[in-house]
Amino acid sequence: MSFARRGRCVWACAEAALRTRTLATTGTISVYDRRGERLGTVYLGRMPEPGQPTLTRQLTDLIVAVLAAWEGPQPRLAYITDGGWHPTAYYAKVLRKLEMLQRPSKNDQRSRSDVKPDLVGFVQHTRQD
Repeated sequence: MSFARRGRCVWACAEAALRTRTLATTGTISVYDRRGERLGTVYLGRMPEPGQPTLTRQLTDLIVAVLAAWEGPQPRLAYITDGGWHPTAYYAKVLRKLEMLQRPSKNDQRSRSDVKPDLVGFVQHTRQD
């Protein structure tokens, strides 16, 4: 299962003299089977908002709901971001503190020593565009 968050600069006004750039945000959760085939993705998107609190709340609530309903062994988790300020702060301030992401479930077959204290696979991609 992967979580991702990304911002994209958009123009806030169509008139050239009044244009300012601001940041719209997206979040996704994708679920994969054991062969790596994607089973589905949920896409979230928000228009520009200072601090991005709505996307933060919606993405966190969705992650918690999906993992609470998960049956079977705890899935391998990855958080993927472009390394921007908001996505990195979200990891540090929200995801790292979610207890359900830090501990194996009672059905998890791995030993506790195999489970990292944080999300497995925090990956930062450098923007190349």
